[in-house]
Formats: sequence, C-alpha cells, structure tokens
Amino acid sequence: DKKHGLFIDEISEKILKNVPQQNKKYVEKQLHELDKNFMDYLSYWNEKYYRNGFVDGSQLVMGCFDD
Repeated sequence: DKKHGLFIDEISEKILKNVPQQNKKYVEKQLHELDKNFMDYLSYWNEKYYRNGFVDGSQLVMGCFDD
C-alpha cells in the first residue's frame, strides 16, 4: 500500500541528523537492528497469513467435494 508505506531509510536519516556525532555509530547500529527485526516480523506474519489463507481455501474447496 503506497499510501501507508513505511520509509525506513528516510526515517533513519532524519533520526541520524539529530543524533550527536559521538552516538551516531551506536544509533545507526540500533536502527539497522530495528529494521532487521521489523522485516523478520513482517515475514513471519505474511507467511502465517498466506499459509492460513491457503489452508482455509483448501478446506473450503475440499468441503465442496465431500458428499
């Protein structure tokens, strides 16, 4: 959904602009870790959603053939 897109790179840049130089490396590492964790989270939910949707659809179709 382009309207509700999450632009992590832009957000990270804005955060890093407001971080003192001595903390920049640490904050950058944390932002990278947050991005990685968020992508893992999205992958988990997408897999779960599509797998369950496929199973539900399969059960619905198989229910049509049970006579």
